[in-house]
Amino acid sequence: MRQLLGDPHRRRPETARPVRPVQPGPSGPVDRLHPGAYLDQLPHYGLGYLPPPATALLLIAWGHLHGLVALEVFGHTSFLGDHQTEIFRTAMRNLLEDIQRRIAVAPAPRP
Repeated sequence: MRQLLGDPHRRRPETARPVRPVQPGPSGPVDRLHPGAYLDQLPHYGLGYLPPPATALLLIAWGHLHGLVALEVFGHTSFLGDHQTEIFRTAMRNLLEDIQRRIAVAPAPRP
């Protein structure tokens, strides 16, 4: 269990900020589930650095990669046998091609 949760007695890095519990508001503890309740706890350098389309593209790529890794880790691709590596490679190649298609390319400057 310590491998999953980490050692509770280990000292946190100096840059780590403790997460403050959200106090229930007038409408009750359900408000704690609202994602906006945690935005004030984000570090200042995490807000507004990427434009929304770039953030969406990053999440799409990360979700795709995470899904493929999770399938392999939990043995859901074992029926593929020796073809697992090639299918993963092909999926990653397709993901990269899709990302490149979605990124707008600025025209080259004229000399």
